[in-house]
This record gives sequence, structure tokens and C-alpha cells, in this order.
Amino acid sequence: MPLVAASQLAKIYRAGDGDVPALRGVDFAIDAGAFVGPSGSGKSTLLNMIGCLDKPSAGILTVLDTDIAAPPRIFAARTSVSSSRTSI
Repeated sequence: MPLVAASQLAKIYRAGDGDVPALRGVDFAIDAGAFVGPSGSGKSTLLNMIGCLDKPSAGILTVLDTDIAAPPRIFAARTSVSSSRTSI
């Protein structure tokens, strides 16, 4: 099982009247090792999605065999991560 896997992953940013595709049809699996690429190749966008800071515009991204687009409750239960609200 790969640590991180993607299938037909896409991310499109809206910019004024147009769309800016950051990722198009990305397929990959990361077992171990380095993650490198040229400037502007989508590394930060991809890492933001792997870190659940952003969601794909299309496709499937799994981290530890869990779809990151699934509702947070399911992801939290699967990874033993919990969230709580604090009132000030």
C-alpha cells in the first residue's frame, strides 16, 4: 500500500473570468523517497492537497488508503486525529 496515491487528480483555480489549471490528470503513488520537480510544476499545490489544506477539483487522492475528500469525521476516525472547538 502506498503512503500517498492519486488517480486523475486535478486542481483548477478561478482567476477573474478564466480558470488556471494547476494540476491536470495526475496519477502517482509515493512509497518512500524524495519529492522534487521544477518551479511551477504543482509541488506546493499537491502538498497542500496531501496535507488536507486544499481539495482536488477532480480525481481521487488517498493518504494512508483514505480518500482525503471524504468527510472530516471519517478521515479523523481513520487516522486517530480529533478536533475540538474551544470558546473564548
